[in-house]
Amino acid sequence: MSEERMLEGETANYEALRDNAINLIRSQVPTGKGPAHCIECGDDMPKERRDHGFVLCVDCKTLEERP
Repeated sequence: MSEERMLEGETANYEALRDNAINLIRSQVPTGKGPAHCIECGDDMPKERRDHGFVLCVDCKTLEERP
C-alpha cells in the first residue's frame, strides 16, 4: 500500500472519529426550553440556560457535580 493511501485511510478514520464525537456531544445537549425557575432552588433561570433546556441554575449544577 502506498504512503498516500495510508494517509488517506488515517484521515478518513480521524474524520469518522471526530464526527462520532461531535454527534455524541450533540446528543447529550438538552434542547427546547427549560423552566423559568431552577427546579432545585427556585431561583430565576437565566434566559441562556432556559434556551438550552437546562433545569438547574449554575450554582445548583455546580453543587450537583461536586464529588
